[in-house]
Parts: sequence; structure tokens; C-alpha cells
Amino acid sequence: MQKQKPALRNMFASEQWTSGKWATERKGQRANDIVFTPTFWNNVLLTLKIMGPLVKVLRLVDNEKKPAMGYVYEAMERAKLAIAAALGKDSNEYILVSEIIDKRLVPEKAKQDLIMAELIQWINQEGFFGLESAKRQHGKIARAEWWKKCSL
Repeated sequence: MQKQKPALRNMFASEQWTSGKWATERKGQRANDIVFTPTFWNNVLLTLKIMGPLVKVLRLVDNEKKPAMGYVYEAMERAKLAIAAALGKDSNEYILVSEIIDKRLVPEKAKQDLIMAELIQWINQEGFFGLESAKRQHGKIARAEWWKKCSL
């Protein structure tokens, strides 16, 4: 959309637009106002700066061969660095985006404690991880995958 900014503005300023029926209708006037509002274009740029790096992570995750969680975390950290570079590390926008990413990426402390307890059970093959079916999979499935599929 940012690439089409001049073309969109030219379209709404053209005689063909201004003499057409859409220019006099409420929705057409609203669209015209939006295209000529600087705040709209600032928000488009902000969205691109934030979403560009996140879309790269989504492409990695959406790949047919699912990456290990370590790769996902690393990709998210690279995305945060790219967003920080685009917005400024000390900007309010970056701080807000970074907090949202961290909140989604890192579970609350109670969940972290549960993960660690179950990881220890996995390593020692105790509890549900001591079942014969779990033992057969012990060396075949990554710990994070097993926990994701079988944890309470």
C-alpha cells in the first residue's frame, strides 16, 4: 500500500474521480479523506516496520518442515532486533511491541516451573514419561514436541 501511495493520491485527485458518483457518496468521501491524511500513512509505515520481521518468522513456522522451538525463539529475537532498529530501541512503540512479543513468547512463571518439572520427569522417564509408550518415543521425539503433545 505504501508503494501505491502516489498512485492512490493521484487517483483521488483526478478529474475522473472527482466527477464520478463515488466522490459524492459518503464512503467515497471517507476513502478520499483517509488517503490524504498523514496519520494514515504514518500508521501504514509503522505497521510495515513491525509486521515485516514478524511475517518472516511466520514463514519459518509455516514451512512444511516444522522448525525446533530453539529456531523459533531465535527468529523472534532477530525480529525484535529488526523492529528495534526500525522504530528505535527506546521508542514507546518498540517498548509496547516488545512487551507484547515477550508476553506471548515467554509463559508466566507458574507455567515455566511446570515445564521445568516435566522436563526433569522426561529426562528421568518418570510419571507419565515412564510409561512404556513414552519410553519408546524418548529418543525419537524432541522434548519440546513431546511436552506440547502430551502435557496437561
